[in-house]
Amino acid sequence: LTFAEVQEILRRAQEEYTVNSAVVYAIFAPEEPSEEDPDTILRVEPEADSNDLLNLSVVLPEGELVSYELPVTRAEVSRQVRYFRSTVSDSEDSRGYRPLAQQMYQWLLAPLEADLAAQNVQNLMYALDDGLRTAPITAMKDHDGFSLERYGILVVPSMGLMQAEFPVPVRRSTVAMGVSEFPDDTPLPAVPIELEVIEQFVPVSQTVLNEETTLSALKGIQSLEQPGVLHLATHAVFNRRSPDDSYIHLWNAPLSMKEFSTLDWEKSDLELLILSACFTAMGSRNAELGFAGLAAASGVDATVGSLWDVSDVGTLALMSEFYAQLETNDLRFEALRQAQLSLLRGDTRIENGDLVNSHGVVKLPDEWSLPESATLDHPFFWSAFTMVGNPW
Repeated sequence: LTFAEVQEILRRAQEEYTVNSAVVYAIFAPEEPSEEDPDTILRVEPEADSNDLLNLSVVLPEGELVSYELPVTRAEVSRQVRYFRSTVSDSEDSRGYRPLAQQMYQWLLAPLEADLAAQNVQNLMYALDDGLRTAPITAMKDHDGFSLERYGILVVPSMGLMQAEFPVPVRRSTVAMGVSEFPDDTPLPAVPIELEVIEQFVPVSQTVLNEETTLSALKGIQSLEQPGVLHLATHAVFNRRSPDDSYIHLWNAPLSMKEFSTLDWEKSDLELLILSACFTAMGSRNAELGFAGLAAASGVDATVGSLWDVSDVGTLALMSEFYAQLETNDLRFEALRQAQLSLLRGDTRIENGDLVNSHGVVKLPDEWSLPESATLDHPFFWSAFTMVGNPW
């Protein structure tokens, strides 16, 4: 989309949902760009030069394109992103990620704060260049707290995939699918409970567990008119060096990335796909944003996926709160944000060996041997999952 078209979408969203959004293009480019036209800047596809500098270009609901060039190279940023992701995904390390989280904030958000405040922006959509896409950007922080506490944050694989129309919201049903038992992998005992919790908060037209979770079942959902949400809880693997070897584990066979790319959700008008599994938003140069990026390209309005090997119990906690928030939040990005904040602030936690969230208690099996009390405030638990696509 052109700069004018992106800005028009932001204005329409402002009118329809009373929310101010901005799109941030974080790209690497040569020190002296050859073009100054805003539309050219938004479309730039630079060569992967490790010495290219980080550029931020921001589309706001009103005004001209805002651009900043930072004195940091692709090589430097990529290295820090790897360290950041590594420390954030270590739940045993409560401090190591903090200086890296502050560095990410200084690069990706601090230069924009005055511009965002001037238009009271509450929602940020990041289009990230290679080298930045694996960063858990919701865990960026300054001395006042995490960026998530001030903004809704999600990523977009391309503004060309953004929704330009704003239909009247209709509460459509959910199909909940999952696999908890695997012949060659560790079981996921929280998956059946996760599916049960979903049924408490949203209309569920179908619940499928284990042997019924097959490729033919997925294809069958595409022919249904009513379901607007598909929740899939299972194991997944992403191979950055060889994306073709990546897969989502169904009951009878792995669903490869190539097979996943053939699923056409456009006709079924799927509004939201939840890939409740490991590495489902992890990508590479040849597979932007992994399974979540492919879902956006195949017609799904928005997809929630993860950036690392997530915790079974932690995922149950986040998903239980996310669906509780969906009950009262029309904006899906805000429902995810509030669920993440609930973990961060300790409102969703383990207490007396059970899961407590904003709507009550989810009983957990005694054999799980969970601690009597535990918080889930480390970003390992809440920042792994990111929303890709349309926030509204």
